[in-house]
Amino acid sequence: MKIFIAAIAITLLLTPPNRAVAKDILYSSYQSGNWEVWIVDSQGNRPRQLTRTSEEERYPAWSPDRKKIAYATNTGKIYLMDRDGKNKKLLTGISGKCDQPAWRPKTNKLTFVSFTYRKGEHSDIREIDTETSNKPVKIVSKKGVVNFPAWSPDGNRLVYALFHRGPFEQVIEELWIKDAIAETESPLIQSGQENFQPDWSPDGRSIVFASNTTGDYEIWVFYLDPARLVRLTDSPGFDGDPCWSPDGRKIAFVSTRSGKKQIWIMDKDGRNPHQLTRGRYESRDPDW
Repeated sequence: MKIFIAAIAITLLLTPPNRAVAKDILYSSYQSGNWEVWIVDSQGNRPRQLTRTSEEERYPAWSPDRKKIAYATNTGKIYLMDRDGKNKKLLTGISGKCDQPAWRPKTNKLTFVSFTYRKGEHSDIREIDTETSNKPVKIVSKKGVVNFPAWSPDGNRLVYALFHRGPFEQVIEELWIKDAIAETESPLIQSGQENFQPDWSPDGRSIVFASNTTGDYEIWVFYLDPARLVRLTDSPGFDGDPCWSPDGRKIAFVSTRSGKKQIWIMDKDGRNPHQLTRGRYESRDPDW
């Protein structure tokens, strides 16, 4: 199926990749009988459960200095905690159903999706300063549902997915980029299918994402300059939810190729995939 790539002018403000690979990967798992936040090293050793509540915890996200973790609950709240799971704190100043937290690099600001109860499907992307907990600022608002925000390494560009319905009520998701300096927005990927869960590479040159353009869900990477698309996975079932390692050499992702959704790791070109988490229950939402 032909994919339309919108022509956009992107100035690459590159930041050098972090050569010291951070070992720990955050993820959410049902392993203990409830969706909780877990942490594991990049070899799959020493998995540890960080939350234990009656709520369901999802979408854990490292702060830029890796000292804090943000996560969302099924009740629409967002919490912060230390990297060891201690000192949990409800992020105040936000209301409604909030989800999918993502830190803005080099700041204390947290971006998140805010679902509002209007007629039809709708959400905004907002940002709040976690130090002051002032009223969050709306940074993306479009007709439809915007979700899966991810910042470029320099903190100047935001990639996100725009969800809407097609003529026959089919799900369509497009990838868009917002330039936070110029205050402009441009479409990046429009295929008439689902393109979602983007993550920006540490060097700012490419964006990895999930798509069902070829029929089932696979992982793709979009190289910005020159613009080109490369498919990284080709397996039955679901491959998605990709995220880069801090040095840009590896990609963690979620796959059902072993039966249930589990965390896997592969090289940045899609080679050498190996399973990281195991167990009776599913794991997902990795953040490296």
